[in-house]
Amino acid sequence: MEMMDWIRLKRVDIFNLQNVEYGTITISPRDNNEPVDFKADVLGIYGQNGSGKTTFVHAMGLLKKILNGHSLRDEALPYITEGKEEAGMMAAFQLSVSGTMYYTEYKVMLTKEKMDGNAEDGEKGPGVYVSQEELKVSAFDGTKWEKKHRLIAQDQGKEIVFSPQKLAKEIIGEKNDRLINLLVAKRLARRQYTSFFFSTDAFPLLAGNGGTVLGRIFKALQAYGRGYLYVIDTRGWGPINMNAGLPLYFRVENKKNKRLAAGVVFFRLDKPTVLPKELYEPLKKVIAKMNPVLGELIPHLQLELKDMGEQVMKNGKEGMALEAISIRSNSKVPLRYESEGIKKIVAILNMFIAAYADPSITLVVDELDAGIFEYLLGELLAIFESSGKGQLIFTSHNLRPLETLQKKAIVFTTVNPQNRYIRLKNIKPNNNLRSVYYGDIQLGGTPESLYEKTNNMAIEYALKRITRPVDKTEGPAWHIDRD
Repeated sequence: MEMMDWIRLKRVDIFNLQNVEYGTITISPRDNNEPVDFKADVLGIYGQNGSGKTTFVHAMGLLKKILNGHSLRDEALPYITEGKEEAGMMAAFQLSVSGTMYYTEYKVMLTKEKMDGNAEDGEKGPGVYVSQEELKVSAFDGTKWEKKHRLIAQDQGKEIVFSPQKLAKEIIGEKNDRLINLLVAKRLARRQYTSFFFSTDAFPLLAGNGGTVLGRIFKALQAYGRGYLYVIDTRGWGPINMNAGLPLYFRVENKKNKRLAAGVVFFRLDKPTVLPKELYEPLKKVIAKMNPVLGELIPHLQLELKDMGEQVMKNGKEGMALEAISIRSNSKVPLRYESEGIKKIVAILNMFIAAYADPSITLVVDELDAGIFEYLLGELLAIFESSGKGQLIFTSHNLRPLETLQKKAIVFTTVNPQNRYIRLKNIKPNNNLRSVYYGDIQLGGTPESLYEKTNNMAIEYALKRITRPVDKTEGPAWHIDRD
């Protein structure tokens, strides 16, 4: 991480995303003034179906795209709350760059495009563009935090390239060509549905060589989005559930030259997968790093990439045909014959290990519990919490972690879209959080309701209505009432 010592996600606020009109989650409850001890932050998000758990995961996915300068044109439109024209989020970080500690808040607003004939890409239908961005910062002088102030802001609805004017003069100076380049970059960001701050055209001009406070923080946030924030949503589990393929999420860092390889490789399960030749060695390192931990999680299980020979890829480049093999007691079988839970553990294990070891990594996983034995899930999370260094945020329906994690590590969703996330208060050390949660669902007692009650009699009646036989003489024929 160039220049940056470490970075930690502190808090996320969400506005008008899907079913969350407003919600805020503190990731790291420790105060900014406390010494940075690099203890793990584990956060489980629990709640009723459709109450905002996955919305948080989607918000983190959008944040990663924004920090990477990727287009939000088609990605963000389904996420804006129905009936709302704009949505947004604020992500707060604590970070250290070259020995100086900062607290920073990055706020971004997304706006639906109006199809009035002036849309940037009207022939493709409406999109979502980054309409506003703002960065606030406070520095730590060794004894206290300075007053938080707005460092930079941009608004696509205003003609000025960004504010405040004092900063604009420092960056642009008397160089008219730099002003023109920034104005063009702002226009391009609007046309391409990307962040202006982190666009390929504006970022080098704003961040420079990282010698200013703005440059240091911009470079740190970009590095976080590219190599330290990982979001795995339910789309990643689809191929596993269908036994069609295995997405292997990986991260390999060469300490010597600080080069980083990270991403996801999709292994087909029905036949060998042809991958670029240059990926083979990094993937071997990933497997070698995973195997000692994998063998402890699933006794005696090891993973191997079987080289099936060189093969020319569709693009004409040299590739290698590889097949994922599982090994138990010297018996080798294709990975496709293992259970869904094992394949899921294999898919995310390298990223889990990376987050365990690196205080700057944030790993976000939707439905972490699906297919994983609940006792193993609870033990894994407890180990990460007690001796890990990074940040692990997950959603789950399995309540076993409520019994193994500290109370501050659990956030619950509510039925109130304007206050979606809360932590339960007044939990005594000897309380079983799982039992308390069930009690609050059934009896209330929290400031916000945690569960929208279902009417069992109405559900039963509805089931009986639509499954009534058409005619007793016709056997098991069924119809749906249309009246």
